[in-house]
Amino acid sequence: MDDGPAFRVAQDRANEAIDFTRLDDRRHGMDFKDGRLDVTYYEGTSLVTLQQPQAARPVLAASLAVQEPAHVKARSILLLAIATTHAQEQEIEEAGALAGRALDIPPEHRIGPIDQRARDLLRELEPWRLTPAVRALADQVATP
Repeated sequence: MDDGPAFRVAQDRANEAIDFTRLDDRRHGMDFKDGRLDVTYYEGTSLVTLQQPQAARPVLAASLAVQEPAHVKARSILLLAIATTHAQEQEIEEAGALAGRALDIPPEHRIGPIDQRARDLLRELEPWRLTPAVRALADQVATP
């Protein structure tokens, strides 16, 4: 809702609530670091949505570090989010390179949310659509 301060209050509450979760509250797909529920994935992607790339990058990097190599889809979405932070900072080559890595996954892992985030990133990169990095990304997005 484009309200950074309200997001921070909600995120801080979520971070505090994590300490009260129990083992039986945990489900498949949740991320853990040192036995503690890790929600940096959501925090980082929310900061990207709020157009706060400098704040988002270290959070997204921490979340990426928690993801095991087998978490192909989550890693892809995180790389696309990091690429978006670079696009927001007009670091076009880096954005294209990271997005390319994010999409360099087996086709069966290219689920709807990954494709949607890649298309969203391409929209963000529209002013640079003629640059080689963005053209290469557009080709990669078009080829599942």
